[in-house]
Amino acid sequence: MADIVPAEVMAGGRVVARFQTRSSEIFATGTPFHPAPPLAGAWAKPLLFAAGLVIGVIIAFGGDILPGWPWWLNWVLPGVVVGFFLSTLFWLRMGKRSQKEMAKLARIDESQDVTVTCHASGLLWATPSVIHYMAYGGIDQVVEQGGTVLIRYKLFVVYVPDRGFATPEDKDHLLDALRATVAPEKLAGLAANA
Repeated sequence: MADIVPAEVMAGGRVVARFQTRSSEIFATGTPFHPAPPLAGAWAKPLLFAAGLVIGVIIAFGGDILPGWPWWLNWVLPGVVVGFFLSTLFWLRMGKRSQKEMAKLARIDESQDVTVTCHASGLLWATPSVIHYMAYGGIDQVVEQGGTVLIRYKLFVVYVPDRGFATPEDKDHLLDALRATVAPEKLAGLAANA
């Protein structure tokens, strides 16, 4: 079924969740599909810079400490150390710039009211400004993490937090619809709950 469907096809359906987005949830819920790199966290880059500084000092002054130090390293190492620190500073600067740009693009501080509706052929994840229709056959992966249901559909991921469901029956209805229509290998963590 096409991604854009006439309104009459979407008539009816069961509203299973209503909630307001939170930026902290949006970033937390991406982890099952996009795992955090091993050097993630607020202190990762500054600590890497400090470790590089210590290693650079050891290498730069190693000729005074280590016996058999090649003479040519005294000329090469200062350039390597300066280049290492300049590239690290550039990396830190680019990271901060990228963060600012991503915050602008994602409109990180905005909050949207979301309504999730189950239909016979797909799901609607709707805000006042945009409606995402996801045909069950086009869903690439479904994960449940900490009560939050994550649905990856082509190039984007939508989520439904546990707080969005008015009753446990609404959540069961969504999960049952997904289990009945999405291929079992795409239901990471849901098939076991059936």
